[in-house]
Amino acid sequence: MSAFFNIHVFCEVPSEEMAVRVASKFSDLVSALGQTSIRGIRQYWKIPEYFEFCIEVSCDNFVEHKSSSVLDLVGGQWDEVGGSLISNPTTETPLVDNTVRWAHIEYVEAV
Repeated sequence: MSAFFNIHVFCEVPSEEMAVRVASKFSDLVSALGQTSIRGIRQYWKIPEYFEFCIEVSCDNFVEHKSSSVLDLVGGQWDEVGGSLISNPTTETPLVDNTVRWAHIEYVEAV
């Protein structure tokens, strides 16, 4: 069964150029699971010191990649909330880059 998942990330960086670098790190890591695309790199309207972006990953087998593979690749500590996964990284449980302040993973199964 095919699927895709979105990783929505907020990072604290001084410029869009730095946000692109963080997004590329995430994308490169999860590309082992399927085709990736980076979407919507922009300054976060609520917290101007943050930039946000979304990485969409298309994969062939939803069950294989549902959580453990993704989490193993990006690191951090994740909590399941309403069928999605949320991470508030700390120095003890960082994600891909130490500038990441919050991330969310949502899975969508394609029939």
